[in-house]
Amino acid sequence: MTNDRILFDFLTFEDKYINGGALYTKRVLEGLLKKNIKIFGYCLNYDKLNDDIKDIIKKYNIVITTDFLKLNDFIDFNNINTFFIGISQRYNKFDLTKLHCKIILVCHDIGDVILDKILQNAYLQKEHKALISKRDSIIKIIKDLLKKTIFRKKFNDVIFKYHYKFFEKLIAQPNVQIITVSKYSKIAIEYYFKNIANDIIALYPPLESNSISIDSYSNEVIKMVENKKFFLLLSADRINKNVSIFLKQFDRFNHINNNDFFAVILGLNKKNTDRVMYIKDVNDSTLDLLYQKCYALVYPSINEGFGLPPVEAMKHSKPVIAAYDTSIKEICSNSVIYFNPFYVEDLLLAEQTLLEHYETYSLKSLEHYTELKKKCDSDFNQLLKLIEDEMKNG
Repeated sequence: MTNDRILFDFLTFEDKYINGGALYTKRVLEGLLKKNIKIFGYCLNYDKLNDDIKDIIKKYNIVITTDFLKLNDFIDFNNINTFFIGISQRYNKFDLTKLHCKIILVCHDIGDVILDKILQNAYLQKEHKALISKRDSIIKIIKDLLKKTIFRKKFNDVIFKYHYKFFEKLIAQPNVQIITVSKYSKIAIEYYFKNIANDIIALYPPLESNSISIDSYSNEVIKMVENKKFFLLLSADRINKNVSIFLKQFDRFNHINNNDFFAVILGLNKKNTDRVMYIKDVNDSTLDLLYQKCYALVYPSINEGFGLPPVEAMKHSKPVIAAYDTSIKEICSNSVIYFNPFYVEDLLLAEQTLLEHYETYSLKSLEHYTELKKKCDSDFNQLLKLIEDEMKNG
């Protein structure tokens, strides 16, 4: 008999804001619901789920459990044979090795493992410290001291011994299938983790969902960017996004170009300057509006598992300037202007190149998005079929 029941990861939705991984997970949830698959859910704290997710739970009568210690009882009682996890790292502190079902585990990247290389880069440390707030800087200093005094070993060793202890055991089991979102992430996981029972499957994530609820735009943000030619940068609070390199050269760029440009930087709560506007957080609709209205997206990130922001900008035919690093060259191909993320003059050259060939790169963006979306749609359908097949063969 076909088993049309699945345990679904709702723990991933407990963040205040839905990030790229959570949005991916939500689209998988919607895809399964459209196929009339019976969904059961697990989360730690139901109250932390946002209203949009709670509405889905109520609409489809999804039974949720928050009791991890009795999760096997829940699985057995409801005749569940597959557990889908949308962000593997959210479960790193849980021992899932004894669950009575198959596990489909999505690992978007292993950025926290690679983070050690970033933390060892003195240039990035210095530049990021100058960018973040005093409070965040103090927290970072304390964390660095802990790494140097308490652990007394490389940060990577600590990550593997503690944070990835259960993950490493789990992926060695034959009932676990790892899904990732790019060829780069597949290779990275295979490099750092040697004992993997099943071949990792790389499938590009879905790019959009028609049923995601639309939040209202922020009128304050609309007023802030109205009639301004601005570069957009995201997640400035994260060191790997490397936003400081843009700020380091932006005054010089504006001086060369008659002070025609502004910058909107998301992720930091700082005082605006004449040409730079900081916004701590925005909802999905406001972010989409910023993509639509920006002159271009600048993406200096030095570590990505997929790289959704450049693709979201391309959807609106916006040119992208990006660091030639990790998954970005795979995902963006030749449709963006690349630069070395450690040389400010190379970023300045990329910006000047954009000014000279703006229409060309605007057209390239939309053309590449159209082709990439076909690949993403096809891969997403493969993912849903894989989930269905795992359930049927259980």
